[in-house]
Amino acid sequence: MRKTLLFLALLMLVLSYGQNNKSVLDGARQLIDSRPEKAIQIAENVLHKANNDQTKIVALTIIINAEMFLEKSRDVIDHCNLAIKLARKGKYTYQEIKVLSMLGSHYQTMMLNESAKKYLDKAENMMDSIKLPDSLYYVKGNLYNVKGMVFREELNCEFALKYFDKALDVYQQQTGSRISIINQALINIQKGSCLISEGRLANAQECFEKVLDADFDFGFNRYYAKICLAEILLKQNKPKEAADLLAGIPVREIEKEDLELSSLYDLAMSNLSNAKNDMPAFHLHMEKYAASIKDVNKKRSRMISQLVYDSDVKFKKSLDNNQRAYLLIVVSVVICALILLFTVRKLLS
Repeated sequence: MRKTLLFLALLMLVLSYGQNNKSVLDGARQLIDSRPEKAIQIAENVLHKANNDQTKIVALTIIINAEMFLEKSRDVIDHCNLAIKLARKGKYTYQEIKVLSMLGSHYQTMMLNESAKKYLDKAENMMDSIKLPDSLYYVKGNLYNVKGMVFREELNCEFALKYFDKALDVYQQQTGSRISIINQALINIQKGSCLISEGRLANAQECFEKVLDADFDFGFNRYYAKICLAEILLKQNKPKEAADLLAGIPVREIEKEDLELSSLYDLAMSNLSNAKNDMPAFHLHMEKYAASIKDVNKKRSRMISQLVYDSDVKFKKSLDNNQRAYLLIVVSVVICALILLFTVRKLLS
């Protein structure tokens, strides 16, 4: 009886510890956007104390998301690789697919499309070989969406549209889900941009109108849809309707918070100014557009430079450690040789 009670007590302790970890990690997850450094600190604490790989992987995914927010490129890649290693070791296939998708997505943000496709292809191949549970079905939608974005960046809209449609199909099956509706809107924005580049303006317009008609707060994404819709209206020779849409964009807010959106706004305003034959405004917005694009490219270059710099520092540290180890071996061999020589001389004397 005593042994049974002791076993139950230990079981309750393990369960409460696991529940506590879950609660702590849920709290850290809530801090990713507002206090990413704090989220990393909390998740790292759980990571170092955790006794099972599954908890470690969950902690790592929180750390990775916070590091993405802080643009710590090298750390994101290192922690993704560690999480993938743990997932493979424990045969946590779902977790491995999720982290491979995250790593592919991270490379996509840096425009390193070949690396992005490498990891996204791995995740897709694994995903196609199993049946995902309903709770993880969103991973499939996210993966298809990111692959679509990679192909769109390569100006291969034919493949991009196929993946965007596959992503939409996944989310449309999750009826009544708020996250599903939001994701559909985000994918429709990506899809609409591709359709514009193919000259399919009516189809593109339909995509953006779906976003604007949805009764959800999509943040800056709604402004993206408005700007793209304004561009379509300008192509249809409807400058007044385009001007009405662009008038509702909070310019100062997006200039401060979102460089890419700001650049799109200035491009649309330059096109509107050109349609109105307002050349001073046209030149002003073109200059602002060029400056925004320059800043966007600088930001991406910084991410890649940081990745290269961190890799170089890590390599030099590794080299220094190897050199120290080599020196230690040489010194040890010399000392051993001297001792042996001294011993032999002693025996012969």
